[in-house]
Amino acid sequence: GAIRAHVERRFAESARAESPITHLIIERVFPDAFYARLAAAWPSLELFKRDKAGRKYDLVPADSGPDSRSAGYDRVSPEDRAVWAFFVGTVNRAIVGPLLAKVFEQEIADRLDKIKHAHEAGLIGYAMAGARDWTFRANNGRMMIRGNGYELKPHVDSMPYLVTALHYFPDDGG
Repeated sequence: GAIRAHVERRFAESARAESPITHLIIERVFPDAFYARLAAAWPSLELFKRDKAGRKYDLVPADSGPDSRSAGYDRVSPEDRAVWAFFVGTVNRAIVGPLLAKVFEQEIADRLDKIKHAHEAGLIGYAMAGARDWTFRANNGRMMIRGNGYELKPHVDSMPYLVTALHYFPDDGG
C-alpha cells in the first residue's frame, strides 16, 4: 500500500512531454527504502549474460519463456528472486503498468489498432501476446547493466511493445 501511494503521488506530480517523442520522466518513482531493497537484491555480475565486448549484461527472469539471457536467474537466491517477483508482478504489472496505460491511453489505442489491422491482413508472422483478445500487460522485463563505452543506437522496438518503462538504479547512491 505504501509503495502504491508513493508511486501514484509521483505520477500525479509528473507531466507528459511531447518532444522529441511522447514520454514521461519520473524521478524517485519508488520510496527510498524500496530502492534500497531492490539494490540489495540485485544479482551478482557473474549471473548476467554478457556481450563479447563486456559492455552489455542482461538477465531475464526465468519464468518469461525461453530466453538465453535467463540462464543465470535460477542461481539468484530464493529471497532475492522473491523481491524481483514482487517488483515484476505487483509493482510493475499492478501499479506502474496501469498508470502508464492511463497516461499513454491514446497512443496505446492507436498502436493496438495498427497491430490488429496488420495481424488481420496477415502481415504479422509470429504469435503475439494479446492477439487473441487485444489485451496487454507488462512483461517480466530484464535486468541490464551497461558499462562504459556502451552505445545504444536509435532504434524502434518490436511492434508488440506498446510502452517501454526504464527503471534506473544508479550505483553511485544517487
